[in-house]
Amino acid sequence: MLMAVLASCAPDGSLVLTTVVYTRPPSAQVEPVVERPGFVWVKGRWTYSRDRWVWVPGHLERQRHGYVLESGHWEQRGNAWYWVDGRWVTGTVDTGEGAPTVMRRKVAPSVYPTTAPPPAMVETVSPREGHTWIPGSWDWRDGQWAWSPGYWSRQDPTHRLWVPARWEPQGSYYVKVEGHWE
Repeated sequence: MLMAVLASCAPDGSLVLTTVVYTRPPSAQVEPVVERPGFVWVKGRWTYSRDRWVWVPGHLERQRHGYVLESGHWEQRGNAWYWVDGRWVTGTVDTGEGAPTVMRRKVAPSVYPTTAPPPAMVETVSPREGHTWIPGSWDWRDGQWAWSPGYWSRQDPTHRLWVPARWEPQGSYYVKVEGHWE
């Protein structure tokens, strides 16, 4: 499998889907930037669909007063590439009229943790016929550790052994190696 979609729960209770691909995305294509007053240009990007990379062209999006658009991007974590959605953050935009406006925005939470995760939580389960217990693990969300509970997975004859997720130090931060079947 070259791609996975991970589902998780955001702090506000909404569903968050994350695309994970195990092949490096191609370099971005060069495309003309369209300018229009009251709008911002959202850069095109590669997406992975039907076992191949597909280019999604850039587009204009209406400017939101008091906000700045941070572009989405592919981010490498261990041997996987994760899509990080673009988002609007509080700030001001340089309109090109007069002196440049200094960007003011909230400090984004760290993408990578710089401390090891807490010890795993103890999950007590009873054996379940025809299923394998996938243990919970710590995730790094919005700049803090968040526990994702374990779950039962139906046994498949092609799946021999579940290797649990783990966090590995990589320089001054930690990178999650997702759990997988061997």
